[in-house]
Amino acid sequence: MTAPDRIAFFVECTPPTVTAQQKGVDFKRRRFFTKKIVRVAEDFYATAFRRYIPTEPMDGALRLQVIYVYPWLKSDTKRDREQGLIAMHTAPDWDNISKAFCDAMSKMGFWVNDSRIADGRLRKFRGNTPGIAVHIERITPETLTEEMPKAFSILIRGTI
Repeated sequence: MTAPDRIAFFVECTPPTVTAQQKGVDFKRRRFFTKKIVRVAEDFYATAFRRYIPTEPMDGALRLQVIYVYPWLKSDTKRDREQGLIAMHTAPDWDNISKAFCDAMSKMGFWVNDSRIADGRLRKFRGNTPGIAVHIERITPETLTEEMPKAFSILIRGTI
């Protein structure tokens, strides 16, 4: 059996705010350890994504797109809520979310290793339908420059 070329799913949930940076340090034993809240977040991902784990891990160059939609805050305005979705510019930081997410996905066997992610994007919003949308696909020559800004394709092809 071979690994799929593409996996896409949406899990309706309240996304975790725990990040990979929340490790503990034991100064007596001189070691790092995983705090309980980080283990709880890893268990959350394992439970929420279990049904989407491929029979074989994906390999080769991969494109990963993840969208986190967090629930509205009490302080969010009615006008924001009426839009249905707004960009989130507060904690947790997207780079720390992505690290925790990729570590969990690696442990579950979605891909051979997160070093396979050649093109990654994580977006975070507040919205009416909280959850996590995931799209993983193998990069092919045809999809290599998809969604790249024009300036990047000029650099790659050398033409306008």
